[in-house]
Amino acid sequence: MWGSFVKKSSFALLSIVLTVSLAACTKNKNDTAASGAASSVTETTAPESASATASATASESATDPFGKYTPPIEVTGFKAIGISTKFENGETIDDNRWMKAYEDELGIKLKWLWSADEATQYYNKLNVSIASGEYADFFVVNSKQFKMLAKDGQLADLTEAFEKYASPLVKKYMNAFPQGFESGKVDGKLVGLSPQGDYAGQSLMIWIRQDWMEQLGLQPPKTMDDFVKIAEAFAKQDPDNNGKNDTYGLAVTNAFFGGFQGDYLMGVASLEGFFNGYHAYPSIWIKDDSGKLVYGSVQPQMKDALKKLQEMFKAGLIDKEFGVKDPGKVVEDIYKNKIGMSIGMEWNTGWPFDEMLKTNPKAIWKPYPLVSVDDQPALAENPWPISGYMVASKNAKHPEALIKMLNLYVKYVVDENRTKEDSNKFEKSQDGTYLYSTYALAAMNNPDLAMNDFYKLNTALKNKSDATLRYTDGPMKGEINSLLEGQYKQGLAFVEKGDVSNGNVQIYTQKMADDGSYAILKHYRDNNLLMINQMPGVGTDTLVQKKSTLLKLEQEVLTKIIMGVRPVDDFDKFVEDWKKLGGDRITQEVNDTYNN
Repeated sequence: MWGSFVKKSSFALLSIVLTVSLAACTKNKNDTAASGAASSVTETTAPESASATASATASESATDPFGKYTPPIEVTGFKAIGISTKFENGETIDDNRWMKAYEDELGIKLKWLWSADEATQYYNKLNVSIASGEYADFFVVNSKQFKMLAKDGQLADLTEAFEKYASPLVKKYMNAFPQGFESGKVDGKLVGLSPQGDYAGQSLMIWIRQDWMEQLGLQPPKTMDDFVKIAEAFAKQDPDNNGKNDTYGLAVTNAFFGGFQGDYLMGVASLEGFFNGYHAYPSIWIKDDSGKLVYGSVQPQMKDALKKLQEMFKAGLIDKEFGVKDPGKVVEDIYKNKIGMSIGMEWNTGWPFDEMLKTNPKAIWKPYPLVSVDDQPALAENPWPISGYMVASKNAKHPEALIKMLNLYVKYVVDENRTKEDSNKFEKSQDGTYLYSTYALAAMNNPDLAMNDFYKLNTALKNKSDATLRYTDGPMKGEINSLLEGQYKQGLAFVEKGDVSNGNVQIYTQKMADDGSYAILKHYRDNNLLMINQMPGVGTDTLVQKKSTLLKLEQEVLTKIIMGVRPVDDFDKFVEDWKKLGGDRITQEVNDTYNN
């Protein structure tokens, strides 16, 4: 669940968000007092009554985000264990550095009532606990469980506790993606804390073989017509100079709307970006002119895009066998120098494109923003980046303790100005074998982290100086961020020496170039060129039940239209069938549930 809001990459596939350790953006100097060392926190007396909800004490110091309960309080939790969780030096799920930090620094004694593997057991086991009415004080829920528990009144209202106890940094990161934070509210009450996600990070972009562009004297695409002309040139003008008609303009897979299905392979050769150029947004829910939520794949704008793809297929610009090729097979074709363009995500520069350089050092892929069919800009669609929440049971005597533990996580794992000692102790081992952050109960990300790193690396490369990579505040002021320093040296090696080894091209093209993939994400964000899925979570009951059937119908019909087996006008029949098979009911449920 939690891994769904972290973008997938071949070089960093992360399984859960509660176990992800990320650096945060620069800390404001005014935050210093709130996130001071544990030795200087103000001790507070734990409330004796649950009705008082710990936040309502007579002492002003009670609202210290890092104040320590005296005497200590006891809380319980359910724990999702990810595949990346490993313990070292005799530590266990019940006895580790985070459990000690909670007790030593906050006066919180945490007891896990049970733990289970996140991927295969946790949510099923949680359903059993919910059905039996046995709740821990704190636990993680997926979107469906969140909706159900909130509706049944089983979750504590965290509104006042968050306002009083959340540290300045926690509030800052929650406000970085306010829609994500607001999604944790039901009937105006904050009953779930989202871990926050990169709401632009899964935007699609056009990737083009730069060496082929130069070989054929082509210019970058600015319109959809340009895009099609480049695809035609790559298919017809022998860009690989082998004298054979064996290349294609555009990569397409049999799962062509796979960019947001949860498999990193689906982030390559995803056609959503092509449809976005025709102002169609397949696979996500959007608002129509009346404000009603509608499913993008059944909107009339889809037909023009399908018509163009059918023309491209008939002209040989798309592989005739795409209907039987999964993403893995298409990647093989990319490696074999058969494809010149692919629509994918920002991390494609690391995989699969960086792999090509081992056998073909000239095969440089360059990213470009999505192009439009008319004078209206293309909006890059994005999935809803949050799939679950941290919650407190309505019976928790100290619901604010959840927020205090979240404060501690941000202080030690997310705050960019954390000390090196704290990072080494609470985040991960130097060799990466142990992710200590996986031991924590509550966690979140800085949604602006990746973009902030881009700014720093981009500026460093322009100035040929590592000044922007050094900490400007906190206990490590003046020291260089070792991770960014390494990336800076890699990018510099490519720019100054043409060194394409060791991922140098990947780092430059992704994080450092003015026209790299992060620069494109910045372009999307700065110019409001994002279309975010308007339906949070897994969807309604009918959608869950009918999803596989409807997706199969969608894929079969659209594939046949692209291949010319069915006329474009059959799209209208598909829409009718989709509605009859549950689409109308789903649309009504979606609007009843989410549009209000």
